Amino acid sequence: MKNSKHILFKDFLKEKLKNPEIKKSYDEEDLYSKVAVQIGMLREGQHLTQQELARRAHTTQNVVSKIESGDRNVTLKSIFRIASAFHKKVELTIV
Repeated sequence: MKNSKHILFKDFLKEKLKNPEIKKSYDEEDLYSKVAVQIGMLREGQHLTQQELARRAHTTQNVVSKIESGDRNVTLKSIFRIASAFHKKVELTIV
């Protein structure tokens, strides 16, 4: 039996991110994931259902669900509404 070469995921990722196309896609997905996690944590921290948050944000449960799942087709307007429902602001930095 051959010895299989094991590589840590962080090392694998570091190598793959040297490719500019992969890096760009990874960074975009990372942003959607961070927004999804932040909103989900805020909602759960306040013991709200998606429906309750949607009502507070004057949107639909479907929009909240899409944001929390990292859907790429949600609008900034929806994200601003959700943030406003938590009395938070959205910061966007283009670097």
